[in-house]
Amino acid sequence: MDTILRFGAGAELYTFDPSLQISLRDNFRDLVQQSTRLPSLSGGINEHGLKPAPRAVGNVSLTTWLIADETASPDLQAREMQSLKSNIASMSSFGTKRLYKQPMDASLSERYCEASISNISINENASAQPHARIRISINWQVTSPYWLAQGTEAPAWGDGSSWGAGTVWGGSATNYAISGLSNIITVTTAGNAETYPRIVIKCDADQTAENIVIQRLEGNDVKDEIQFNSTLANNDELIINTRANSVKKNGLSFYNSAFNYLSAGWFKLKPAENKIRILMGNESDAINLQFRYYEAYV
Repeated sequence: MDTILRFGAGAELYTFDPSLQISLRDNFRDLVQQSTRLPSLSGGINEHGLKPAPRAVGNVSLTTWLIADETASPDLQAREMQSLKSNIASMSSFGTKRLYKQPMDASLSERYCEASISNISINENASAQPHARIRISINWQVTSPYWLAQGTEAPAWGDGSSWGAGTVWGGSATNYAISGLSNIITVTTAGNAETYPRIVIKCDADQTAENIVIQRLEGNDVKDEIQFNSTLANNDELIINTRANSVKKNGLSFYNSAFNYLSAGWFKLKPAENKIRILMGNESDAINLQFRYYEAYV
C-alpha cells in the first residue's frame, strides 16, 4: 500500500515509520454533485451541466502503531511510550504543512498535499498492553484535494521537499518563444487530474507585447481563457498564478481591470495533452512563455 513518510518540515517535522502503518485512506475522488428537481417530472437538472462536479474538501486518514522497545522492561517501555505519544500529539500544533507519501510503486517519486490535522486519536486498552504498543488514528484536512509531484514547478528551500526524491531545484519548465498574432503549442502534463499552473510571461530587452490572450482549446472550443489587456515592455515579467489567484508584474501586484478570465478557475491544464493558443495584438509582439505546474494525482 501507499505509505505516509512525513508531515511538516524544519523544527515542525514528524517522520513516520512505514513498516508500522496499518491503513491509509483519502477521499480525493469524492465529488460534490448538485441537482435540482423539476416539478411534476422525474429526475432533475445537473447544475454543473456537462462539466465534472467540483471535488469535496479532502481528508487523509492514517492508522498506525506506536511500539516501544520490546526488549526493555515494562517500566522503561511505559516511559518510552509516553514520549512517543507526546511526539505524535505535537503535530496538532503544526498548522498547515506538507504531508508526504510514497506510492506503492517504489520507483515513483514521493507526492505531497497541503494538510492540517483534524484529529489524533490515541486508543488505549488495558488488555492490549498499551505500555508496549498503541494504535493511533490520524485525520488531516486537505482543502486542495490532490497529491502533487514536482512537475515543472520549482520547490522552495525549507518546504519539506527531499533531495533523495528526485527534486530538481529550480524546476524544469519548457520555455516557449512566442511571436506574432497567433501561435498554438501543446503542453503535456503527467498525473491523472487537472492542475492549475503558474504562467510566466517575459519580454527580453528587445521585445514588447500587447493584449496577450492565452486559451486552452478542446477541438476548436475555448475551455479556459485569460487576458492581459495592456502592454509588456522591454524586460517586463508577468506572472499569473492560477493556484493563488494572483497577478504580478515585475514582482508587484497587478490584479486590476487589465486582467480578465473566462471562468472562476482562471486556467487549468488537463491530464495528458493540452492545446494552447496564444494571441497577441501585433505582428511584432514577442514573449517567452512558461507553464510551471505540479503533477496532480487523485
